[in-house]
Amino acid sequence: MEKTIQTLKLDNKELIEELKAICDKNADIHRELLRKASDRETGQALKELSENNRKLIKVITVLEYLEELEQ
Repeated sequence: MEKTIQTLKLDNKELIEELKAICDKNADIHRELLRKASDRETGQALKELSENNRKLIKVITVLEYLEELEQ
């Protein structure tokens, strides 16, 4: 992951901001799909989107913690 960050030339703060933006967008999509959900496939997609967002939040939390340790 460190190599990927170096390749993208993002510091931890920028990476955290990017991940938070993705997480926020996913939450918006999730809410919109919930309003329109009516079938089983949509329910499965919502479940997967929600799980992906939980994973993103975990990664963001770890990165924020590591960022605090560096300061």
